Amino acid sequence: MEIYANWTFRFSFAYIIPMGILILYALIRKIKPMKSKKRWVGFIQATLFNSMLLYVLFVIFNFA
Repeated sequence: MEIYANWTFRFSFAYIIPMGILILYALIRKIKPMKSKKRWVGFIQATLFNSMLLYVLFVIFNFA
């Protein structure tokens, strides 16, 4: 059985991007900064964690 690489590549993006948006939204809601000086810290932490998680999922979908 032949697997088409283009289809799996596009499917991984179609699956991972909405999941990433939801994860990023949940992380931003969870990590709320308490002081105005650190208002970007939670957003940056959530974005970095989300990027790492999405990269791992992308690798799993395309190389597994």
